[in-house]
Amino acid sequence: ANPPKNTPSSSPSSSCRHFSSPSVDNDLWDANVSPLQQEWASSLPLPENAQHPNDDPTRATRARHAMAGPRPPALEGRCTVNLNAFNNRLQWLHVDPPVLIIDDFLSSQECSEALACTNESPPPHVGRVIKLESRLSDSNKSRSSSTALRLSTTWYVRYAAPPLKPLLRGLLELLPNVALEQVEEVQLVRYEGEGQGFGWHEDVLDADSATPEAGGQRVATLLVYLDECEDG
Repeated sequence: ANPPKNTPSSSPSSSCRHFSSPSVDNDLWDANVSPLQQEWASSLPLPENAQHPNDDPTRATRARHAMAGPRPPALEGRCTVNLNAFNNRLQWLHVDPPVLIIDDFLSSQECSEALACTNESPPPHVGRVIKLESRLSDSNKSRSSSTALRLSTTWYVRYAAPPLKPLLRGLLELLPNVALEQVEEVQLVRYEGEGQGFGWHEDVLDADSATPEAGGQRVATLLVYLDECEDG
């Protein structure tokens, strides 16, 4: 997914996405693109996006089949998604890898309350909030070594913070086979101004991090926009 260009964005997130700004050197976020772009380019889009003259003529049919039924083949071997959640507002954006969108996942009031956790003085009932500014470092560089993979501000908020309860309830409704104990700590992420963003990456964990003791491998990412976006 593409976050907005030159637009402040705040979201509880850990997601596969790409950011580019027309006024910033493309190498800032594209330096480590090639392998992922090549892999995703050969994946399965929506049927209406799979009908280019140069495409495999069976692609649209395969996409329709992969999305069909209450247990779509596109989700087999991944995580269980409640496709009837949120009054059937869920829509497919991409078939394989599966990307789905829900309008109004949170109400405007719920978004505002979550954003309050990023204030200089968060509401007292929120409790502990950790704020981190990502900067250029040896562990945060793209393949060009001179540009950052990620530039943003992140707030880590504890599970019990009341403003996050609607988000977590929605997540558990959407992914019924996921227990709260399996959900990572919510990150409130802000990309603001030119030059901020997140380069191409995957959320999959390496073998050393995805041990049973640590909770295993990630099965899904939930990204929620908390404010209006001009693009993305």
